[in-house]
Amino acid sequence: MSLRPLLSIAIPTYNRANYLRETIEALSQQVSVAAKNIEIIVLDNCSSDDTIQVCENALRKWQFVKVLRNPENIGAESNVVQAMRRAAGEWIWLFGDDDIVLSGAVDTLFNYLKSVSEDTSLLLFNYGQVDKDGATVLSSGVCNAPHDWQGHLADFFDYKGSFDILGFISALVMKNDVVNYANNYEIFGSYYAHVGYLIQSFYFKNAVFCATPIINQRQNNQRISEEFGVLERSYSHAIETFAGIVVVLRTAAKQLDISMEQLERLQSKLELVDLSKTTSVPMLEWAFVSFVRNDLLQMLRNKGLDAEKISLLQKTAVLIASPGLRKRIDKAVSAAVEVALAYVALEQA
Repeated sequence: MSLRPLLSIAIPTYNRANYLRETIEALSQQVSVAAKNIEIIVLDNCSSDDTIQVCENALRKWQFVKVLRNPENIGAESNVVQAMRRAAGEWIWLFGDDDIVLSGAVDTLFNYLKSVSEDTSLLLFNYGQVDKDGATVLSSGVCNAPHDWQGHLADFFDYKGSFDILGFISALVMKNDVVNYANNYEIFGSYYAHVGYLIQSFYFKNAVFCATPIINQRQNNQRISEEFGVLERSYSHAIETFAGIVVVLRTAAKQLDISMEQLERLQSKLELVDLSKTTSVPMLEWAFVSFVRNDLLQMLRNKGLDAEKISLLQKTAVLIASPGLRKRIDKAVSAAVEVALAYVALEQA
């Protein structure tokens, strides 16, 4: 009987052959040197570029690499969740196909896996940010939690950058058998389905945070800028994305039998609109700006939402718009939340 891997490094990918080649090679070099019980599993979401050739080369070169290919594109979120489900290891490290593993990362992670207490279910890793060239450093760390912080995931959201950690798949290493796949968060179109599963699985579980980055996130490389050249289409995508996150959080709160107020500090950590503290415009920050366009409000009115209901929804915006967000962008955030909540209400009607 084959030994269960201690760790599965799961890489969901689509049409990023060049980046994927670099990612697999860098990870494999570290895994081979470490000689640990680790598998690398690639989930190809029916790519049309050279991804197949990249994967075939990796299979020939590294015996611990496995490749699964979807017969059709199932969407980015579903592919991430598929990667989680297909991982065989005791622990799962999701890894973005264009992210950059830093020197010694696998050894660092492996040491944590061997040393954490039995009741620890989630490891959170700080990360740096580089430009899409992979070399220009934009940030040396996004979260200010202390090194080797330990506690319930619920308490991690007291720290700036905590939601950044939760939202970035390559910063997460989770105990496989603890993941609860109840609910289908992929259907909400948020691009953050994994956040729903993480909250409902680990919110009251013990987590450990490593403040020393072991990966770099590649910035200014969001596929959204390539996919949504048509402005009207980008508006629609933006509102659906933000509304989807709202529903993900609400669904997770219901699953945990807690109030939305208890998740309020999580939502207040979205930190999406402070342009003075970022060198790029995150997708959701950009989405906020898109929301406030009058044609979005008109779109909602055309779908049957009257002014009274819009006003009522605006009053409930406090659930997801922290005072900090309101102060920085004032009426724009209020309008953004109004539209997002209105959209959620229509979708749930």
